Parts: sequence; structure tokens; C-alpha cells
Amino acid sequence: LLDGAHNPDGAAAVASALRELGVERLPIVFGAAGDKDVAGVAAALRPLASEVILTRAVLSPRAADPASLAPLFAGVPVRVTASPQEALDVLRLRGAPLALVCGSLYLIGEVRPLLTGEAGEERERWQ
Repeated sequence: LLDGAHNPDGAAAVASALRELGVERLPIVFGAAGDKDVAGVAAALRPLASEVILTRAVLSPRAADPASLAPLFAGVPVRVTASPQEALDVLRLRGAPLALVCGSLYLIGEVRPLLTGEAGEERERWQ
């Protein structure tokens, strides 16, 4: 599942929707811009996470360092990866039937082409 969920309200909404669909816990790939309320987003997602794979949108200079986000997911197994591709590789190794990728629209923009085989952007985004 791909969802921007880049603010606390968006994260709470996706968590609520997943609970309504009967999803209690799932792996989450998470990356965020450093200037967002990352603690608020993590607080909304943490109860849903069976594990968190932290990464960053490689093409976004605003992306937060994934290692700095780990304390926000205390009590949940956390793995830090260097790129969205590495995060997806970890998911594939785990064989997870369903996972959530969220926290940044830039991250979604990089993950979607990796999943669909479409061409992705190759330039930095400064927005």
C-alpha cells in the first residue's frame, strides 16, 4: 500500500482505515521530510507496525536521515536502509504479503516506479 501520510492527520487516517479493513499489524516502510511533524506521524503509525524499515527519498534533499527516526518507533523492530530499493528488497526477503509505504510524497514518488517498472525521475526535487 502506498500512502503519502506525511502529517499526523494523514497517518491517523491511514491507520484507522487499515484497522477498519481488519489489518492489525503490518510492516511499514517509512521516510519523511525533515521539516515535517515526524514524531506525530510516527505516533499514529507505531501501533500498526509489526516492523519499520526506515529509508529516505534519495532525490529529496529535504529527506530526514533514516537513522535519526529510529527512536520514534521505540518498541517496534526497526531496520535502517539507505534507499527505497533497499527497503523493498528487505520486504521481499521477509515475504510480507502486505506492507505500507508512507511518510513522504517524495518517497512514494520513488517507490511507485520500483514496484510498477515505470521509469522514475532522476533529478533532485527541491520543492
